[in-house]
Amino acid sequence: MAAAARQRGAGRIQIVEPHTARRDAALRLAADAAAVDSAGLDLPHGAEIIVEASGHPSAITDALDRIAVRRT
Repeated sequence: MAAAARQRGAGRIQIVEPHTARRDAALRLAADAAAVDSAGLDLPHGAEIIVEASGHPSAITDALDRIAVRRT
């Protein structure tokens, strides 16, 4: 997914992947940063786009909590 996002013009791509081999592959292919859990991400203002692909309930909740909130 990170490689597809990069091909489509995504800016900074950060991923969460608990498995070392998959995390390393994401960094080689397209990700700018990778963390074992979302606490390791650099998201001071939240993320503009989040793709949650595990389907794990706690990951979904965490993803929703990290979406950037824009106020007008």
